[in-house]
Amino acid sequence: MNWSCCCASARPELDSEMVPIASLRTSETEPQEDEDRMVASSGDRRPQALVRPPALRKLGMGLVAKITRTHAGEVLGLRLETFDAENVYIAAVAEGADAAGNLPAVCRYNQQAPERRRIRRGDYVWAVNGVHDAAAMQREMREAAELHLDIQRPVIINTEINARGETLVLPVTCCAGGATLVLTPSPQAAPALTERLGMRPGDRIVGVNDCSGSAIALLGGLRTSQGRVRIAVSRRPGRGG
Repeated sequence: MNWSCCCASARPELDSEMVPIASLRTSETEPQEDEDRMVASSGDRRPQALVRPPALRKLGMGLVAKITRTHAGEVLGLRLETFDAENVYIAAVAEGADAAGNLPAVCRYNQQAPERRRIRRGDYVWAVNGVHDAAAMQREMREAAELHLDIQRPVIINTEINARGETLVLPVTCCAGGATLVLTPSPQAAPALTERLGMRPGDRIVGVNDCSGSAIALLGGLRTSQGRVRIAVSRRPGRGG
């Protein structure tokens, strides 16, 4: 039984290599009683992937952060990932001064803001100075002296799957050096599977078992996983319903 993953992209800044994810073997232990019922309920005794119902966890409300640069060209201090025209994901936030001793603007904001209003890794930028287009937002963040960042906390979907002999395909794309894998539409992946996993195109895989922090680590986690697999997915609130 195989777990397959194809990595593709329509955006030039994204990795377009097709990456196979192989050999997610079924656990050797006997299935639990509730697992037997799940298979039997389908009316088909052939091995099927068993998916624990996805658990959604909201990481708080959004916020509007007002940031004023102290001088032209001051570094903002955010590492961003984009996939489409609407979603800008914060992959990293500066936590201190750079080698020259300069404090990035977001770092200065976070030091002064209460914990609940700080900008965090994993947040989404929904608007910048009233602009919602991803390219325009990034331009504002590079050039504007004063920024109003509309930040949304992510919804985290945790799911667990035991493939049980089924061949599974997850089509993903990733930025070079990125922190996440983005689920993309693909005829190779059955919509029923992604629905059972609680995933939608545009969602970001942020954890696979104990792997996180980089797209390479996540791909490695999928390649080497055996038996049960825990997947954590990040979604911007309000996207796709």
